[in-house]
Parts: sequence; C-alpha cells; structure tokens
Amino acid sequence: MNDIITHTFIELYYSYGGWLITEEHSLPTKGKKVLFENYGVFDGCEETSKYIANNVFALKDSISRIELQPKYLSGITDKIVVNIVDSDNSINASYIANNKPLMHDYKFESITINVKRNLPYREMVVCLMHELMHAYQDYNLRIKGSSLYDKGKNSGYFDVRNFIGNDDEILNQLSLSLYFIDSSETGAIMSELKGEINNRSEDNFRDITDAIDFLKTTRPYKIYSSVYDFMLYLNHIKNDNNASSVIFNSVNKILPGKFNTYNQFLKWFSQKVIYARKKADTLLPKIACEYIKINLNTPSFPIEETRFIQTTNEERIRMIKNALNSKR
Repeated sequence: MNDIITHTFIELYYSYGGWLITEEHSLPTKGKKVLFENYGVFDGCEETSKYIANNVFALKDSISRIELQPKYLSGITDKIVVNIVDSDNSINASYIANNKPLMHDYKFESITINVKRNLPYREMVVCLMHELMHAYQDYNLRIKGSSLYDKGKNSGYFDVRNFIGNDDEILNQLSLSLYFIDSSETGAIMSELKGEINNRSEDNFRDITDAIDFLKTTRPYKIYSSVYDFMLYLNHIKNDNNASSVIFNSVNKILPGKFNTYNQFLKWFSQKVIYARKKADTLLPKIACEYIKINLNTPSFPIEETRFIQTTNEERIRMIKNALNSKR
C-alpha cells in the first residue's frame, strides 16, 4: 500500500467502526452564556492576555503575585490572581484548576494562573491565551455541574502530565501525545493560533501561499502533525511483538491498568488522535483565514474533504491552497 491508501485505511477503520468519540456542545443549563466565541476562542481572550502580560512586565522582580480585574471576563469572575514564577522548567504557564463551587451569581471567586517571569512578551501573551481558554472551559463545565479538575482526574490527564519531560524518550513522547489529544488541550491549543498569527501579522503576509507556509510553522500545526505521525508509527509496529511490548510497558507506567492489550490501547489512541486531527483540520485553516483576513467571496471554503494536518502528504497542502484560491 502507498502512504495515502494506508492513512485512509487507518482513518476509516477507526472512524467508522463505532469507536469515534464525539463531544456535545450544548448551551449551559444554569446561569447564562456571557462570552461570545469565534471558532472556539472567546472574545477578549487575546486582549485579556495582553492586559495580564503588560502588568507582569511592569512589576519589579521582587513581586511574585498580583490581582487583576479584567473587563472581558467580568461575566465569569471579578478577579484574576497571577503568580509570577521564577523557574527553569519547561512549563511556561498553567491554569490552576480546583473543584470549588461557583458563587451564588454563577461566577468564579477568582481565576488563578501561574506564568514564568522572564518569558518574551509575545510568547507570554500566547501562553496566557492558552491558559485563559482552560479557565473558560472550566467555567462552561461548572455551570453544567462538572469541572475541569474532575474531568482531568477521571481521564488520567493529571497522571499523563507527570511524565512530560521524562528522560525516557518513549515515555516522554507517549505522555506528550496523550496530553495533546485530550479534548481540553485541543481547544486551548487552537487559541494559540490567533496569537501567533497576530504576532506575525505585524509583518503582513504577501499572499495565500505565504500565509499557509506560515501556518505550517505554528505550534498547533506542528503538534498535531507530530502526534498524527506518531499514531501512524504505532499502527505500523502493531505486529512487531518486541516493539509493541516496549510501547505497551510505557503505556502501563503512565496509565496503569487502563488497557489489557496493546491493540486495545492502539484502538483507543488512534480514534482520539483522529478526532483531534479532524478538529485541527477544520479549525486551523478557518482561524487562519479569519485572522489573516484573506478576502474570500464566502465566509467558508470546501476543506471538509481535505486533511490539513498530514506532514507525510504534501498533496493535501496543495488541495487547501487550491480551495482557498478558488474563492478569491
């Protein structure tokens, strides 16, 4: 089989065998919807991130905590607590999830975010956008009676995070892939794209080709290209008992007792990756067109039958370019 047939077979096998997970995006049953979205990113996300970053950059090095009252989030909280961390680890920022109930007016008492002190300004803004999206996700879960903390606990999300950066490269790659395909991370990572594009937009884009070439350099694109290729590799070695045993032993270290066999893990992992990639395939080009402000005759374009996130098949990229050009 050539690469295209192999990739198509794997997607059909896992997508239409009754295993594909879908998510319901219903309106809140309590309180009210107080933020508008644009492709999953709430309005004011970038402005709030810049507001926080400006305040962090204005601080003296001796100050490690500030409290802010950003206007864009006034519907879900009146206070953001920012802890400024001096650290050499790889975590640039984090949203501190908890299971405290909402207050009587359906607001958080506060939102807490940790951010590394010496990040470059633009990088800090993008990282903060990611973490604010987690706060937004948490709020939407809270008004439905759940929380991001409970979801992470039940899904093994917190267990997975503990292995990121492990010296064992297999453990590190597995934990990163499991982390990135979590539905909470998929949504938050998409928010980073707007920040990355706006950073680059100051230099302008020459044309559609230039814009899409830039899109392929962004963190969201690289993440889902890498995870998808890793999934293909795991499918490739499923009949190699030695290689699959090594992988499965690592899986059991990260998520002990969750899977009985390598094939059971592979089925679960593949459908999660395909779902995440399909979401990226749909959203990344649309977000890019929205924020790069490419002039199209219609607000949408035919990307449903294409696959943007596939590093091993450049023909897919050409299909996207042709679809965009046909709508100019």
